[in-house]
Amino acid sequence: MGHIRIHFLLCITFLLVVFTCSEAETISSTESQKIQNLRAFAKLYGYVKYFHPSDEANAIDWDKFAIYGAKQVKDAKDTEELKTALEVLFLPIAPTIQIYTSDQKPEGPKKHVPDDTTGLKIVAWQHLGFGSRKRPYRRSYRSIRLNRKNRVPVGGGNYAHIVQSVGASEHRGKLIRLKAFARTNVNGFANQGELWLEIEREGGKPANFDVKTLLIKAKRPWQAYEIVRKVPDDAKTIHVICSLRGMGQIWADEFELLVMDEKDEWRTIEIENSGSSKHMLGNIANVSILGSIGIIVPFNDKQLSLCMRIKEYLGFVATAKKVKAVFENVLVINKENFFRIFSENELL
Repeated sequence: MGHIRIHFLLCITFLLVVFTCSEAETISSTESQKIQNLRAFAKLYGYVKYFHPSDEANAIDWDKFAIYGAKQVKDAKDTEELKTALEVLFLPIAPTIQIYTSDQKPEGPKKHVPDDTTGLKIVAWQHLGFGSRKRPYRRSYRSIRLNRKNRVPVGGGNYAHIVQSVGASEHRGKLIRLKAFARTNVNGFANQGELWLEIEREGGKPANFDVKTLLIKAKRPWQAYEIVRKVPDDAKTIHVICSLRGMGQIWADEFELLVMDEKDEWRTIEIENSGSSKHMLGNIANVSILGSIGIIVPFNDKQLSLCMRIKEYLGFVATAKKVKAVFENVLVINKENFFRIFSENELL
C-alpha cells in the first residue's frame, strides 16, 4: 500500500504517512485498509480543525463532521480512493491543503494572497496549550483565531444562573418534586443547560450542600423535566436553579415545586418573589467583584426601590474610594421593560 502525504500550505507543512500493517499482524487486508483509512482521516481532521484558519473550518460542526467523514473514508479500497475521499471532504473547508501519494511531488503553492495586501491581516490560530474553541472559558489554556472575532469569557465564571429559594424546615423528611419546561441551544463538550434542586443543610459549609442536577445537552425543543428527591432531616433551604454552563442558550418556563403531604398527594410549595436587603447587597457586590455583568429584575415596586437605593449606596461607597469594586456593570430593570426587551428581540 502506498503512502499518503498531506501538504498543508500555510506557514507550516504537515506530512501525513499512512503505514501498512506488518505481515505478522493477524488481521485481514480489508480490515487493515479500513484502519489505515480511519487513521489518515483522523490525522488530517486534527490538523485542519486546530490549525487551518479558514472561516469555513471555524464555522463547521466538527463533531458531526467527524462522524460523517469517518463513514465516507472507511470503505475506500486503496490509496487513490482514500485520496479522493479526503479531498472531497476537506477541500471545501481547507482549500489550501494538498493531498498526494508518496511517489508524487506536490504542486507549487497556489497563490491565495493578492498583490496588494494593504489593509489585509494574517489570519491564524494561536494556541496556549490546548484550548477548545467551544470552551473558551477554560482559564488554563486558550485558543484564539488572530484577526477574527473570538468569543472570550466575561468575568471569572463559566456559567450563568438564576436562583429561587424557599425555607426547608417544614418539608424535612418529605419528598419534593421540581417540574419545569426548558429548551436549549448548546453544542460541544461541556456546554449544557442545567436544572438544579439544591438543598442547603445546617452548617452552611459547601460539604453540607446536597445537590441533584439534571443536565440538558445539545439543541433540544421544549420538553418537560422533573427532579424528585427526599429532603434531609437537617435541611435548611431549598434552592431551585436554572443554569447555563459554557456557551449557548437556555429557555425555561412553568417552574413548579411540590411536596408530598400526609395523604401522599402532591401539594404546591408557594414561593414569594421576595429578597432581603442582605441578599441583594451580596448579589450586586459579587457581580461587581467578579467582573461579570449583572441584571437584576425586581418583581414589584418595593423591590425596585430597594435595589435602586442599594445600588446608589454602593456607587457612593465606590466614589468615596472605600472599596475597590466598580458597580457600573449592574443593571436594574423593572419586570415590564425586561419582558418587553426580550419580546422585541424575539427571544421569548
